Order: sequence, then structure tokens, then C-alpha cells
Amino acid sequence: MSRISVSLRSHLLTVWTGLLLALALFGLYGAYVVITQGLIVTGMNNMVVWGLWIAADLSFISLSAGAFTVSALIYIFRLERFKAIGRVAVFIGLIGYTMTMLTLVLDIGRPDRFWFPLVNWNVTSVLLEVFWCVTLYTAVLVGEFAPTLSESGRLARSAAVTKLARGLHAIMPGLVAAGVVFSFLHQSSLGALYSVVIGRPLWASFELPFLFLISAIAAGPSLTLFALLVTSRFARADLAPRDSLVGLGRMIGVVLLVYLVLKVWNLTLSTSVSTASRNDLMALLAGTPYPTVIYVVELGVGVILPAAIFLMPRLSRSGRALLVASGAVIVGLIVDRWDVTILGLIAYDMPPVSFVKGQGLPQLSPLLGTYVPTWPEWATVIGAIAFGLLVYTYGIRRLPIFKAPHPGPS
Repeated sequence: MSRISVSLRSHLLTVWTGLLLALALFGLYGAYVVITQGLIVTGMNNMVVWGLWIAADLSFISLSAGAFTVSALIYIFRLERFKAIGRVAVFIGLIGYTMTMLTLVLDIGRPDRFWFPLVNWNVTSVLLEVFWCVTLYTAVLVGEFAPTLSESGRLARSAAVTKLARGLHAIMPGLVAAGVVFSFLHQSSLGALYSVVIGRPLWASFELPFLFLISAIAAGPSLTLFALLVTSRFARADLAPRDSLVGLGRMIGVVLLVYLVLKVWNLTLSTSVSTASRNDLMALLAGTPYPTVIYVVELGVGVILPAAIFLMPRLSRSGRALLVASGAVIVGLIVDRWDVTILGLIAYDMPPVSFVKGQGLPQLSPLLGTYVPTWPEWATVIGAIAFGLLVYTYGIRRLPIFKAPHPGPS
């Protein structure tokens, strides 16, 4: 493996690193305020108990799904052409899960009790399964990334480390298989957290766990593709064969079409939600900006546009088109996770009579609550993102993430 040389002039790299450090310190100060003063400093309340942190966590986890998706393509489906992007996918996944933990530890309100689920098992809670799968999958990611670390610096000269790396290489297919199982479980269970709440018209849906899983399978590789394309431009070299990127894009395009069909079914024809519930939801949405956000931004920009680019042979071979398409999928995923989390909480509760006796639409009541993230919430999320970008910037310059770059412009 060869280290890449990112073609930023030293002062530009210094500015970039300094900016990220400043934002990370800003996030650290926001975390200090939250820990010392409590959740009272957030915009959450008794009606809106989840906010920006959960929306960010769900986005980070879904955008990290490129790790298990690309690893599965390489080690389970034996698609050798994706080996060139395997390490960067795992690296981004490990960074994403670390960012998730940084924000989630604040959201629980008692960071000192983060370890309680290890010993206190609430077997009736979906969150217990999510906790254990996320924990175990993070350990799997560490195992998958360890061989990359073993090839860098002084570690590469250690016989013991080399022996350990060879052992990990030998069991890599097993690690990847375990990672796929853990990922499928917790990516879908994050949707199940919402779908079991039958009193919420946006959440009470049998399809939601599948929507979460399928969107993650599309969005995770999209982030990997986006990062590769951007890094290639700075490195002024193709860091992965173009056929690998095009093939990954086509896979994403097919997954997006599957997601689109299921999403439209969920919003219009699904029998898992009562007619009254769906009608109430549509009536509620009619008075808010959410129909435009859902249909135009989430589905139009985040699904239909990139699917068309990925699946059109001429566009799919254009680096700029791939960059636009992968970026659009990322935006669509983030919007979806925000919509599901926040809209589902601020929407009114429907009287039980509309479910049980089917007496038609109840009189629409005002939204249960409003939610505007406060500066500590924004600071900590921005700080977590800055941390992730710092680690990625260091990694691509100092670790053997990529094979020897192919000469020529990206």
C-alpha cells in the first residue's frame, strides 16, 4: 500500500485543519455545557423528547453503512473489483459510529451511565437490541480496520503485529458476515423503534424498518463514493478504478429504485396503517412544509435524481455526475431521518376512537409541540462532524487507506 499525497498547499491544509480544530473545540464546549447544566439547555421538552442529536445519530449510522455493504460485496459476493474501495469504506464506517457515540452519550442525559445496558437488560425494549448490535458491530469494524493500522509506521515493523494482522486477514470473511448480521439487525431495528408506536400516524408502519435498512444500504455506499471522488480531486489522481465507482453507483441506483417503490407504497397504499391514520397524516401535512420536503427533497432530489444518474450509462461514467448523485443521496437520507424523528414527535395524537370505532376523521388539533435546536445541540453535532473530518483528513494522509494511485486526473 502507498500513502496518497493530498495536493493541498501547506497553508491551505493548515487553514483546513485549524478550522476543524476550532469547530471541534466549539463542540467540546457545547458538550461541557450540556453535561454541567443538563438537558434543560436543549430545545427538547416533554412532548419532543428526541431532537437534533437523534436525527444526527440516525444519519451517522445510516451513512456508515457503506462499511458492511462494500465489505459484503468483497468477501461474501466475491466481487474483486470493489477491493480498491474496501478500506476507505471501513474507515468511514468506523468514523461514523464513533461520531454516533459522541452525540448519543449526551442525549441519554446521564453520560456516566452509558454502560448500564451492558448489565441491566430490558428485554422488552428494541433499544437493547440496537445497543448490543451497535456495540458488537463497532468491535467488528475495529477488527476489519486493524490490518490497515498494522501496515503503518512502527506497527508495520513489529513481528507480533504482523502475525496478528495475518490472523485477522484469515478470519476476515467471518468478521464481515458477523458485521452484516449485526448491521441488518440494528439498521432495521432503528426503524422498528418508531413503527411500534401506533399512536403516531407517521410512525405506525410495518414498512418503516425495511425503509430504514434499504435507505442505509443506498446512502452508506453513497458517502463512500462521495468521499472517494472528493479526495481524488484533491489528490489529483484516481484513487480507485473508475469501473469500481461506476459499478458501486449502479448498485446504489438499483437499491434506490427498490426504496422508491416501497416508500410510495408506504405513503399511499400500505395496509399496515389504518385509513384514518393515513388520512389524518395527509391532512396534517397539508398545512406544513413537509409535503414539499418529503416529495421534492427526499424523493425527488434524494432518490429519483441520483437513481437516474447512476443507471444512465453515459452519466454514470462522469466523475462530476457521480459526485452530484452521491451527494444528493446523502442529502435525501439526512432529510428523511429528520422528517421521521421530528415530524413524528411534533404531530398531534389522534384520539383512539378513530382507530377503534372508525368514526371518520377527528377534528384536527394543533401540533403537540414545537422544537428548535439550541446552540449547544448545534455545537455538539458540528463538533462531532469536525472530529470525523479531522480523523479522515489525518487517515488519508498518514495511513495506507488506498492502493497506489492511478496516474491521471480524476
